[in-house]
Amino acid sequence: MKRWMVIPLIFASATAWAQSETSSTRGSLSSEAVSVAPEGWVPFLGAGAGYTTSDHTGSGQNLQEGMPTSIKLLGSYYTESTKGVFDLGFGYNNQQFSRDLAPATTVSGPSIEAAARYQWESRWQAGVIATTLFDRGEYYGANQADAQFAGLQALKEFTVAPAWLMRVGGRILTDLNVNNETVSMALLDLQLGWDPSASRQSVRDVASTAPSRPVAQPTPNNALGSIKLETNRPGFVRFEFDSAQISNPDRNRVRDLARALEDRKDLYSSIEVIGHTDPVGTQAYNQNLSERRAASVRDILVDAGWSRSNIQTKGLGETELAIMSELAPNFGDNRRVEIQFNGVRDQRQLRDILSRFE
Repeated sequence: MKRWMVIPLIFASATAWAQSETSSTRGSLSSEAVSVAPEGWVPFLGAGAGYTTSDHTGSGQNLQEGMPTSIKLLGSYYTESTKGVFDLGFGYNNQQFSRDLAPATTVSGPSIEAAARYQWESRWQAGVIATTLFDRGEYYGANQADAQFAGLQALKEFTVAPAWLMRVGGRILTDLNVNNETVSMALLDLQLGWDPSASRQSVRDVASTAPSRPVAQPTPNNALGSIKLETNRPGFVRFEFDSAQISNPDRNRVRDLARALEDRKDLYSSIEVIGHTDPVGTQAYNQNLSERRAASVRDILVDAGWSRSNIQTKGLGETELAIMSELAPNFGDNRRVEIQFNGVRDQRQLRDILSRFE
C-alpha cells in the first residue's frame, strides 16, 4: 500500500516544479498564453488510493480492512468569486480486503460523489464530501444495498500549464449506514482538470519607459495637490499571479510606512489605496481582484492604527497597465497596489518621509 501512497506525492512535486517553470518562462511581450482563474464548470479526471478500517466493536474482526482505489470523472463548478468550489462526479471504485474472513477478496463497482469546498487565496480548498458505492453495502456491513460515506476533504490547486489545473490532497470519510461498527476511509486524491476558456492570447504591446530612479510623482487631483508613493518599479506593493495576499517583506514595508506617518497626519488630508491587475482574465474578475488587493493593504494600515474613514480604496482592474521592459515580459509589474496621498499641505516634508520607502 505504501507504494500507492507515494505516487500522488511524486505528482505533487512534479506539479510544483512545473508551476515554477511556467511562471519563469511564460509568454512574451506581444503574445502571452497564460492561465486565468477558472469560472463556471471545469472537467477533472481524478484518481485516489488509501486505507479502509473499522472500530470492530461488533464482530471484533475488522473485516472491512483493506485498500480502496478509484478513478472518476468530475465536474467542478467555480463560483464567480472563486471562493466556492462544488464537485459532482461519477467513477469506478475498487476495494481490496486484507482479512482472511472478509466476505470477499476484492469488490468493484460504480460510485458517485458530491463535494463543496471553500478556496483561499493560497488556492488551498477545504470542505465536505459525500460518496455512494453502489451494490456493495453487504461487504461493508451496511443496512442497505449501497454503502454511503461522508467526511472532510482538503486539496491544493496548482496551475501546471495554460488551461491545465492539478489538485492534490486527501479526504477522510466515515460510513453513514453501517450497523454496530464505524467504517472509516482515508484516501489521497490526485485530480487533473482542463479549462479551455483559460487559454487566451494577450496581445498588448507596452513600451518600456520605466524611470531610472525612484520618484514620487505629484498629480493635480485636487487643489492642494497629490503625491503617489512609487518606486523604481511600478507600485508600492506587488502580488503573485491571481493573488491578493501580501508577502511578508511588503507587509513589513506597509507597517513601517504607517509608523513613519503616524504623527504626521497634518501633511495630507486623506490617502487612496489603488489596486491593479495584469490583463489576464475577464475584466469583471480583474476588477474584483484589484479591489481585494487594495483592501488587503488598507487592512494593514488600519491594523497599524490608521483611521479606516481616512483611507479610500479603489480597484482599477487592468485599465492602467504598468510600464514593462523586456526583462519583465510576464506582466508582473501590473499586479500592484499604489498609495496616493491627497490634499497634501507640505509636499517637501511629505516627500522627505516617503523617500525612505522608494
